[in-house]
Amino acid sequence: WTVINTFIDTRELRRASKADCRRTLLGRAGLAQAGFIVAGCGTTDWRKGPDLFVTIARTYFENTNDDQTVFVWIGGVSSPEERLRINHDLRLAGLEDRVIFIGHQVDAALLVAGADVLALTSREEPFARVMLEAGLGRCPVVCFEDSGGAPEFVAKAGGIVVPYLSLNAFAVALQRLRQDEALRATLGDGAYRT
Repeated sequence: WTVINTFIDTRELRRASKADCRRTLLGRAGLAQAGFIVAGCGTTDWRKGPDLFVTIARTYFENTNDDQTVFVWIGGVSSPEERLRINHDLRLAGLEDRVIFIGHQVDAALLVAGADVLALTSREEPFARVMLEAGLGRCPVVCFEDSGGAPEFVAKAGGIVVPYLSLNAFAVALQRLRQDEALRATLGDGAYRT
């Protein structure tokens, strides 16, 4: 057996500025500005938790009067039925302007680097490459414990690990990072160094 560690091509990420990545992400989401951007990334299958992303956003907004935050999911929709389910939930939850699914993007790593926080809502994740990409963009990660390799990376000072499927704890962690810029910077630096 041979272990091949996860790797990413860092050249493009190292050349891009956070401000440029943020402008690009906002543009793809059809937004002129946002005070705080929570990114999600991946296909929209059950394992990646796009439904949890929507519910976490709902919980976040129910517990704060923050109208400057936007949740942006980067990644392809797995089926037309899944797109209908997502749109249905967004419409009935009143989140159509606050949670935006922008579909598959060839430069997803640059877009994640433009976010303030990566919400890794995966129910199971062997070791998400997107965490490494977020780390290069100094973007802290929030994830679930017992979800695979993610908590190991995040627990080394790259973000916050919350109890498995505790959507309230996840939303609270996002609110904490929204309010505490110094903590966000410290964890982002930790993700970069890890």
